[in-house]
Amino acid sequence: MFVDVGNSAIKLGIAEIVSTQIDRYKTCRTAEECRHWLGALPSDTILFYSSVRPGFDIQSLLPAPSWKTISAEQFIDREKIKFPERLDIGIDRKLACLAADQMVAQPLIAIALGTTTTLTCISENTCDFSVIWPGIGLSLAAIENNTRILVGRELRTLTSLDKTIAIQDSVHLGVLMSTLFTCEGWLEHFRQRFNQSPNTIVTGGYAIAVSKFLHFQHRTESDLTLKGLSILFSHHKEVFLQI
Repeated sequence: MFVDVGNSAIKLGIAEIVSTQIDRYKTCRTAEECRHWLGALPSDTILFYSSVRPGFDIQSLLPAPSWKTISAEQFIDREKIKFPERLDIGIDRKLACLAADQMVAQPLIAIALGTTTTLTCISENTCDFSVIWPGIGLSLAAIENNTRILVGRELRTLTSLDKTIAIQDSVHLGVLMSTLFTCEGWLEHFRQRFNQSPNTIVTGGYAIAVSKFLHFQHRTESDLTLKGLSILFSHHKEVFLQI
């Protein structure tokens, strides 16, 4: 079992231990929901996890005390991708970079569209740049919490960028296009830096909704952090099984 504890949700991926290929996914909003869903799995399940929440108690997810838990933090620095100490990069982005490196050639850019938007660059097997700014989730929440405008959190109903009708359309389109323009600005910066267009992977909760509006060539991959957990586990499986 692979578990990605994010800022606003907990994502689960079930894999068979030999192949380590994830065949089922689940997103939970609370530890209780996770515990209920995990309760149907065998009591000897191994839970391999990452968490960006400081002080998060992984035991709160366990339906039984017999479960074995292993953190990805202690193994990520054994990989070929190097993360300099000067860059304070969360384990979720490290794992996303590990997965992205298995999918496209370097230089590469991994963009995660979720509560925040993160952009991370990998070249010559080194993560040498990472930036974070308020994502679609935070932007919509800020408007809803600080104005009288009621907005939804889904963007899947957006089909046109040419006109707006209701105030919600204006908000959704404004937040979406601000995100797109920022991403495209960063991509142009890296095109000039590398004298070529870096391979780009887009992931995160809003990736599918946003992907169709992006003007640059990219690959969309859902749950890139979970896939990174799967790759890391496969690289060190024999060590894990001895813990």
